Amino acid sequence: MISEQNSHFSDSDESEYHSAESDMGEDYYLTSDAVDSKQPSALVKDITINDVQTIYDMLNLYEKVSLIFLLYRTPYAGLQHIILLLQNAQINVLEEWCSNEIKINSKWAEKLLEGLTIIQNYAALKKLGILCNFKQS
Repeated sequence: MISEQNSHFSDSDESEYHSAESDMGEDYYLTSDAVDSKQPSALVKDITINDVQTIYDMLNLYEKVSLIFLLYRTPYAGLQHIILLLQNAQINVLEEWCSNEIKINSKWAEKLLEGLTIIQNYAALKKLGILCNFKQS
């Protein structure tokens, strides 16, 4: 479970995650076309917060920035998290994203897996049990 005490963001910062409509136009909401399917995915297992922490620990800085661009719905919130990463803040941007995304998107795990696939982090996918017997060429 994600602790409110460990969060580096106040309630006003969390509202910025959802405030693209007020600061920018509705067109700035980012969506993913691969997670709109009504059919349940056979590949997605129950991903827990512990899994999210494990994945985060496996990522380098470039992969974290890439996932921010792929996962965050608003450019402003994503940029704020990138700035924190570059300032070496002790923040788990993946866990922050997860805690907000769970509230509004029932297919958050599929979106995360899609992002990991796009950045080609096959080690994380294998750790989650998504890829078996993967051979890198």
